[in-house]
Amino acid sequence: MKRQSFELDPRGDVCLILRQPNQQELIWNPSASVTPSGDQGEEEKSDESADPKPESEGKLPGGLDELNESNEPEEVQFRLSSRHLCLASPVFNAMLSGDWKESNGTFESPEKVTEMETRKTSDTRLQLRYEIAATEWNVEAFTLLMNIIHGHHRKVPRSIDLDTLAMVSVLVDYYKCHEITDVFAQMWVVKLSPGLPTSYGRESMIWLFVSWVFSESLIFQQMTALAMKEGDCSLETTSLPLPPLLLGDIEQKRISALHLVLRALHDLREDLSKGSKGCNFECSSMTLGALIKGMDKHKLNQDQLPDSFCDQSLKQFKAILLAFEKPTWFSYPKDPRYLPSQHHCSVQSMLEPAIKRVCSNLVGLKLHDYRAYRLGVGCCQIIATATATTATTATTATTATTATTATTATTATTATATTAFTAAFTAIIKNRI
Repeated sequence: MKRQSFELDPRGDVCLILRQPNQQELIWNPSASVTPSGDQGEEEKSDESADPKPESEGKLPGGLDELNESNEPEEVQFRLSSRHLCLASPVFNAMLSGDWKESNGTFESPEKVTEMETRKTSDTRLQLRYEIAATEWNVEAFTLLMNIIHGHHRKVPRSIDLDTLAMVSVLVDYYKCHEITDVFAQMWVVKLSPGLPTSYGRESMIWLFVSWVFSESLIFQQMTALAMKEGDCSLETTSLPLPPLLLGDIEQKRISALHLVLRALHDLREDLSKGSKGCNFECSSMTLGALIKGMDKHKLNQDQLPDSFCDQSLKQFKAILLAFEKPTWFSYPKDPRYLPSQHHCSVQSMLEPAIKRVCSNLVGLKLHDYRAYRLGVGCCQIIATATATTATTATTATTATTATTATTATTATTATATTAFTAAFTAIIKNRI
């Protein structure tokens, strides 16, 4: 078996074994960005034609660049410090806190299997106390994260490409080590942000995940707006563990926008029928006829949006409506000295302002609205702390006093802990609102 080793701490007491390395991929399904005309390449090209990505500065230690060759190891070993890992990551802290073995993880990660075995080693020379196994992680991204955690900051590049940033973001999200990586993350984002995508695609979804992990609120708002306007029902996440709550909110906003556009279409038909739209009778009649024929062709006569349109993006729906066939007709002036002129009123000219209003209202989601969700783990910790405090105090009171006094103390302590938890949870909710 081919192996490669990295020694982040010569006196480290943790051996982390990364099996099947470099299997982490950012998969993009091109079908998610198909336009009505079948031209799916323009949006992707717009992302690819953005400013060139900065190249990573410097090389990672231990011959990491050799891993990019075809002769990849089947296993990569890291010698790490448990104190650094526990301080930086609550996930590592839980792994290293007792003699237990963790089965397949339930974190929102692309099929990662993380298992942990704590065992004493008979080799006193190595002084290894723990062995952790992980699979599939990208070696470059994982080594970069370990260098940050272990304080080897001169070995951390000041700029990285977007794919590497995405893979680091997955690791940070998985191991919950946001705080220790915050300074470097801000530096990388600043270097890459001039090339932010302006259309929905692979890069926009990567930026959405990066902004979610590192709390970049402005980028988060911009990327969610792109997903609402140009994403379809099968929102492609490039295998990144975006939370279902966030994806559900984007989908809800997209469907609501589609129904608003359909409502504008029906309102236009009603206004033309009443004569409140159009220059004159001839104008409203010609435009109404073209509108009705277009709606019949695409089965848009009902108040409910057909399923086939629910699966499309707002951008695709807009393109279909603005492609309604428009008649060519001429207006005759009252003065016979002037020639007839082509009339320029059309379904498109009357409908487009309403569609623009709908699109302009899709300003994207706000990151602070998900504060309570992101702090959900903190709420659980508050509950656990309150329960533990109650149990400890109650036991002490029972030992020191009579049974009656212990009961009173337990009740009072429980009420105090409950009040503390309620106040903390209320504060979180207020911050979200």
